[in-house]
Amino acid sequence: MYQRWEYLMTDVAEAGGPIAQMGLAEASASPGETSVHVNAYRYIAEDVIRASPFLSKSGELIAYKNIKLKKSEPPEMIRQPILAEDQVFLIENFVPGAIKGHLTGAVTGSESSTDWMGDLRRV
Repeated sequence: MYQRWEYLMTDVAEAGGPIAQMGLAEASASPGETSVHVNAYRYIAEDVIRASPFLSKSGELIAYKNIKLKKSEPPEMIRQPILAEDQVFLIENFVPGAIKGHLTGAVTGSESSTDWMGDLRRV
């Protein structure tokens, strides 16, 4: 598809674990709530003021939700690298074909090359 290989890692013990954990945490949250799987919580625990544990039916701790974090300084802005014309071909194969079409203006009906950015869908 789009002149590239696509694959999905399905080995839950290896690459799929974090994706499965994300699904469990997401299922514990109601609309408007933030939730974090118990394994990811340890990375933010020192910045948490309040969090409600979410337990499975068997009583196992799955996630934390209703998380309130300490106020922190906004992250330093990252400057985008400016590529020379002769460098563009080096990264071209890493850009999905659908996105390439929007960036080059090949997609018809677009008013500008950034219209696709508003085309977000719930996954």
